[in-house]
Amino acid sequence: MLFDNKDNPIHNTKMNSQDMKQTTDFTKNGACSRCGGCCSSVIPATDAEIKTCKDYAVSHGFTPSLPDDRNLVYLQCPYLEKHRDGTTSCAVYAVRPSICRVFKCSMSPGEGVQAFLAANGDPDADPVNMWEAWGRTGIRLDGTEITSANAAQASMLLDDGRSLCLRQGQAVRPVQYAGTPMSAGIILALTRDGFFFTNGPTGVLELKYEDLDNIVT
Repeated sequence: MLFDNKDNPIHNTKMNSQDMKQTTDFTKNGACSRCGGCCSSVIPATDAEIKTCKDYAVSHGFTPSLPDDRNLVYLQCPYLEKHRDGTTSCAVYAVRPSICRVFKCSMSPGEGVQAFLAANGDPDADPVNMWEAWGRTGIRLDGTEITSANAAQASMLLDDGRSLCLRQGQAVRPVQYAGTPMSAGIILALTRDGFFFTNGPTGVLELKYEDLDNIVT
């Protein structure tokens, strides 16, 4: 699915996300209030953590679901369960990834990073879209859910000889765009010259390949 102009469903999508770059303290007396605000689908996680979470969910009869919106970008974790009293819970809490174990919204962004590094030890952990473990992306356009089977893909040869492969729904971290550092998000759709990107707070941006200083995938 390629888009060449701004007259497309990408710009009419409903965003479900929380601004992870500017954290707000929702804790109660220092303890998690179970608001679900930090439960993003885009997190640094290892292949082993991804597999463990899915295996645990399957073994406990859990299958993630999306809201019914016709155009949707769902950036909340597939394992986030929402309850009528406004609280949430984690369907894989017992085996949750290390970033979920150490992060508290009472921390500053820097403190959160340091806590993650102390627990994980990998400063270059790549972001992943947790929906992809289920063959899904969390994206629905014009009533059609974007899955691993129908997601658009593109590949290109970089100046240093490396091949870069991108796909719709993939988590990426543009290290810098137009001189501005950016946090990780997902590819909403590919164009001939670049791709539509969001991490929630940015809204939808059309990023040009030629303007990207680097992409961490």
